[in-house]
Amino acid sequence: MARIIYGVCGEGMGHAIRSRPVLDHLSSKHNLEIFSSKRAHDYLSSCFKNVNRVPGAYIDYNRNSVLRFKTVLSFLKAVPGILGSIRNMIKIIESFKPDLMISDYEIVTAYAAMIKGIPLISIDNQNIIRERLCFPKKYLRGYLETKIVNRINIPKADHYIVTSFFMPESKPTKIKLVPPILRKSILTANPKEKDYVLVYQTTDTNKELIEALKEIDMDFIVSGFRKNKREGNITFVKFKEDRFVEHLSGCKALITNGGFTLISEALHLGKPILSIPVKDQFEQTLNAFYLDKMGYGRFADKTSKEEIERFIKENNKYRKKLRNYKKQDNSIVLKNIDRIIDDVC
Repeated sequence: MARIIYGVCGEGMGHAIRSRPVLDHLSSKHNLEIFSSKRAHDYLSSCFKNVNRVPGAYIDYNRNSVLRFKTVLSFLKAVPGILGSIRNMIKIIESFKPDLMISDYEIVTAYAAMIKGIPLISIDNQNIIRERLCFPKKYLRGYLETKIVNRINIPKADHYIVTSFFMPESKPTKIKLVPPILRKSILTANPKEKDYVLVYQTTDTNKELIEALKEIDMDFIVSGFRKNKREGNITFVKFKEDRFVEHLSGCKALITNGGFTLISEALHLGKPILSIPVKDQFEQTLNAFYLDKMGYGRFADKTSKEEIERFIKENNKYRKKLRNYKKQDNSIVLKNIDRIIDDVC
């Protein structure tokens, strides 16, 4: 039995949702201390013992766009708390004596492991940026900024396990590309095709999207706007995990930003996707670009009625392409994690 510290990024819910299957697997065999922030901490606390809260920086949004200046200020304000948490985690390391540490894009865990010389496994999709990628040149600035942010968040790891629904040309590095990690409710879901489109938004700032939906002759279920309300052809629902999986399993198609976890789940369920990435968030743009390139959905730079109507009209084309999508369970990633733990311990 190994002693493991596992850190989970708290920005959005994708990191926490995909970490749960890994934590379920590890907690049955090893001794864990878990660290996370914000909503991810609350979610994981309801599932596991020994979940510790650490501070996390916020991404500020407006009209489906990242506010760079406010986000930088948010990070700078969080730095003292992050430094304090690193010091606290070092104390826990000295008493808990972990054999290794795992970070799903969680900065405190990564730095504490580096300072104390503890082997670190990085499990995320963000480090796909270390591979040879294909994307339009107009996104080069975002690519370079993301490389810098990744280096800050995860400065060094002994092993990189990178989840991806697309497989770019791999460099000869420590990176192991694996299929997406999926929660149990997705793996056991029985997808159907009902007459509505599911819409999920990272934040409730994309007002243009709601106005566009109101003008389209289609029923929409919208999650992410923190309210339960019916407005014409739109049903707003607050996020609740089991209800969201039910809506995702039954929808005709999905409209979302560019978050990796939800895109991966929708692909597994055979759902065509219209991805409208948060502006200036390159990771989401990259996911949307490859989604479009592989024919599983459509990448839209901007929100518009015309883009949504075109996507709905072409729905069957994407659905046929999705028949060739290779479904996976979590066995590949779990075997890789187990192998590394065996080697370290």
